[in-house]
Amino acid sequence: MDLARRHGLPTQAVRNYEDAGIVPPTHRSRTGYRDYTAAHAAGLAAYLELVSAFGYSTS
Repeated sequence: MDLARRHGLPTQAVRNYEDAGIVPPTHRSRTGYRDYTAAHAAGLAAYLELVSAFGYSTS
């Protein structure tokens, strides 16, 4: 699942959100590709909605 394209984000942003714990860690294929699921997509969508409503944390 291509979360970046689906949500209109740069690929690096999705990786950063994963590193920050905003979306859960992914399983990786044998070749190292991240395997995002519908649960990751739902979590990212919820986070982006919260950001649009409340903004980013500054601390």
